[in-house]
Amino acid sequence: MKPSQLLSNCMMILFLTGNTLAAPLAFAAPTTLYAEATVAPESTPSPAATATKQATPFAASTATPAATPATEAFAMVDVAARIRENLLSEKPTLKLIAMGSAIFLYPEPTTKSTKIKLRNENVRKLNELIVLDEVTSPEGTPFYHVRSAFSPDTGYVLVKDAKESRLAGKGEPGFAKIEAAAAALLITPEEKAPVLAKECEHLVRILGELDGYYYVITEAGNFGYVLPSQVTRITLAEVNDRIARAEAPAVKETMRDPMLEASAANAAKMLRAGADSAAVHYWTTAEAHVAQQGWLKKATIAMLSVAAGSEITPVGYEGIQFRSCPEVTMLEQGESLQRGLDFNLHGSLYSDSPITSVNAEMVPSSGAGAAIRQSVTFLPKQNITAYSLTSRDQEALDKKFDIRKLRAGQYHFTLTATSVSHPEPITLVSVDCGIVSMKHPTLTRNKFDDNYLDALEFFQGETTAFLFPYYIGDGRGIGTDPFWRDAHIVRSDMGRVHIDAVPNFETAYHYLNDTYVRVSLFNARTGKLLEGDVLLLDELMDKCATYVPRFQSNLEYLSHHTLGTAADVNDNMFPNANIPRNHDLIGGDERNPLVYNGIKTDEKGTRYYDFTYDGLYPARYKKVPTTIINYLLYELAFYRAGFEWGFYYETTCDAMHFMLTENDKNRHMHTDIGLRKVYEYIEPDWVYVPTPSPSPVPARTPKLKPTATPKPTPKPKGTPSPTPSPKATAAPTPAPKN
Repeated sequence: MKPSQLLSNCMMILFLTGNTLAAPLAFAAPTTLYAEATVAPESTPSPAATATKQATPFAASTATPAATPATEAFAMVDVAARIRENLLSEKPTLKLIAMGSAIFLYPEPTTKSTKIKLRNENVRKLNELIVLDEVTSPEGTPFYHVRSAFSPDTGYVLVKDAKESRLAGKGEPGFAKIEAAAAALLITPEEKAPVLAKECEHLVRILGELDGYYYVITEAGNFGYVLPSQVTRITLAEVNDRIARAEAPAVKETMRDPMLEASAANAAKMLRAGADSAAVHYWTTAEAHVAQQGWLKKATIAMLSVAAGSEITPVGYEGIQFRSCPEVTMLEQGESLQRGLDFNLHGSLYSDSPITSVNAEMVPSSGAGAAIRQSVTFLPKQNITAYSLTSRDQEALDKKFDIRKLRAGQYHFTLTATSVSHPEPITLVSVDCGIVSMKHPTLTRNKFDDNYLDALEFFQGETTAFLFPYYIGDGRGIGTDPFWRDAHIVRSDMGRVHIDAVPNFETAYHYLNDTYVRVSLFNARTGKLLEGDVLLLDELMDKCATYVPRFQSNLEYLSHHTLGTAADVNDNMFPNANIPRNHDLIGGDERNPLVYNGIKTDEKGTRYYDFTYDGLYPARYKKVPTTIINYLLYELAFYRAGFEWGFYYETTCDAMHFMLTENDKNRHMHTDIGLRKVYEYIEPDWVYVPTPSPSPVPARTPKLKPTATPKPTPKPKGTPSPTPSPKATAAPTPAPKN
């Protein structure tokens, strides 16, 4: 088991001693607001447009927990003051007003001052103002003292000009905490709207609801629309508790301490200090991919891992540092690469000043012949002090660096970078390597998308079980080596799978055909309950595909369907499509509208797991909302059989995908992201026991190129099904990614 998997459970125990709410951290601040001076009827001097408080300029990528140049002392954030100021926590209720198509603010409560026009370039469909108090001018004119609901700008407006707010009275205003690992704040209340900023581990204030989205202000000062599933409502008392904890002397004392020594005691201190602490700033540099969410959790796991003996230590921010990836390792001295294949570059850079360029080159050792040179560049104002070679937010050097067309021979590879403080290139990696010609390419760990160690663990260190020659086909498809295929791919009741995965698939098949479930639908509008049917779990599985030799849709990494260790289930249901925002769609339905009522017995004596759903998702299959079907299959069958679930991917959501050799099964139990509801089962854990009969002769996949047929290998030992007749498997449909 990888240290992160083992220690993640220990970390959750430490959370109980720390303070998960005292962990605010934002990805980026909102875009700058521009004020246009407009002369009032009275001819008075026009104040400068900077008279009102301006929002922090938007950074294209905020790469570190504290977005401050590391050349300066670590900037500690006053969390309590930030909450009070941005969330207006000292005001239990807020009054909202609107101002028509344009908003003009007076800097003082008098019409003799020059008013300033606000330009809302942050969010659309909104021109609301928050009323701070009501004042009267020296001339006796009533004014509202207001703050913009889409920027930090403040000023005064005439009471007579105020109009009814669109947000006021829609939805229930109040406070909440971000539930999702990373919540996206959108420009408009629409699924495909551009993202203004992302935040994690923050409190927010809900101003109202529009088109099914909450409009919120975050404690970091950001604004935008969020899905209700991304937040959990809390009370004002809980907000005040958060403030009190942030002001505790013990917490303030540890905020500046980087806690260089790894220990459980320091991990507990770091949890209490929160994600804005110097310790989190330092310990997240142990990440081979710059953390985009859950910094506090990842920093704690890194510290506990080092305390337990891990050699993956933080690199810090001094100069320009490089953290290599333990899964997809960097090129090593003397390494041989296969001609015609790309080499994936993983790892992250951490710098004490904004990074300005990252460069990779592969040049012939002789100095003659074709070479590959690629770079990515950044502006200093972007303040990128941490950069991943596989970045999703910035241009990824890994995507640009392609060596497939280089000829066989000896080469020298270098990785360099520059920054504001280090304008001359700093060499991070410099190795000699070779490119060799091979009859057929062979799988290596470089073709595993940060899950090689998961596969190595599943196959108990036996690399021949999952590394083999293959044949490149059209598109994503590949042909597996027939010698390897005949020795390792066999039939099961769920389709063709790896011989080592038979116990897991047969266990899942047993639960699918021995477990009953009922989902009743409650209509909150009418108050009526429509009782559901008691269904065999297998009846909810419309489609299933297992062994399908191919690469992922990006053509860079192996799909684990090739290994026979993954299944795509119900890929024809939209919520299971590989779309990042389906994480909120499914997670929102499982966390809130779906309620587990325990184990019940019907009039026939059948015991079943009983659920009630009061959500609004319209699509149904067997009268069950499609947003919860794969959750039920995972919770009651695949999870018990040892599978992981693609719903828990960090950068996307692939809810059709159940797998054995990637991801972390423990995520289902994590309090921050896990959806687990069932802890007691009708049937004790079922154990697959092979019978003496031999397994069926595996059918061969057609070769993509004519090749000599190797001598047949002995058939693998028996892997029969626990039931007499195998289940028909639907024709496999390629998943969007895996």
